Amino acid sequence: MQQDEQPAGRFALRRAPWALLTVGVGLACAASALPFLARAWWALELTCHFRMHYFLFLAPASVLLLIGRKPRRAALAGAFALLNLALIVPVYAGGPPPDASGTACRVLWINVHRFNTRYEEVRRFIGEADADVVAIAEVNAAWMRELAPLIEQYPTFVALPAESSFGIMLMSRLPLKDAHIQLLSTDGGARPGTPCTVAHLELDGREVLLLGVHVVPPMSSSSAARRNDGLKEVAALARGEHSEVVIMGDLNATPWSPYFTELLRAGGLRDSRRGFGIHATWPAPFGVLGIPIDHCLVSPGVVVRDRRVGPQVGSDHRPLMVDFSLAAP
Repeated sequence: MQQDEQPAGRFALRRAPWALLTVGVGLACAASALPFLARAWWALELTCHFRMHYFLFLAPASVLLLIGRKPRRAALAGAFALLNLALIVPVYAGGPPPDASGTACRVLWINVHRFNTRYEEVRRFIGEADADVVAIAEVNAAWMRELAPLIEQYPTFVALPAESSFGIMLMSRLPLKDAHIQLLSTDGGARPGTPCTVAHLELDGREVLLLGVHVVPPMSSSSAARRNDGLKEVAALARGEHSEVVIMGDLNATPWSPYFTELLRAGGLRDSRRGFGIHATWPAPFGVLGIPIDHCLVSPGVVVRDRRVGPQVGSDHRPLMVDFSLAAP
């Protein structure tokens, strides 16, 4: 009896890795398909954000299954790997147009995290970034105090600090017009709104609307609805402008979310990452394996000359820096 059981046990051990790989492929394929139902239920939208991760698992899995002479499973994994790749490739396609001769302006978006105490590191990074305009999220009283030494460098600013995660600030070393704070997704005053910074910058004799935005994370049905309402209001602000538009912010959505796509369409905006890559920003320690929820969106007349993600500075987000100019009228 023992002699018969030993071959059976070895056979089961040989099959176990293939069984585990098959289960993993099934789950990754299902997760790849669920985003197409994202509007049906708020939680399904969360599956939109990991297209790169699905691809990085399914592509090698399909090769392994092919080597293991499991062609049907290999074909399934390969098909869904290609599906995810098709949705990833567009952010690497394109790039800055040839007309980049206008005056360059550098904007920096940084979510400092309200519990982050690496103040000196953040101040040093902002100084080294040499940005013309800096938008900062999660600014509280402590951060206002610690950022005060930068006011000489950035004398034009507007801020609304808060001990929640939604304090916000905009600093500029260039003159701004009508800089103020506006509340998003207030639901007619029935619930507190999330603040965004609004200002106009003059560049090459033309006005540019600058928005600094931090919307609520979609952690429940109600917060997802608030996030979506906030994105609709941002689109309305962009659409209502006769000037060019540059929007910086933590939108708590990735480029593969249907609500992000709707924001671009409704606001007449472009994603500045086109031609530069995914540029994951959160969670900061994950580096390139994070997800891109910090964004810079621009109107068609804005030329994105450079775009890059900054280092870890104690926050759960990495900073985002974009150089732009205006296309010839």
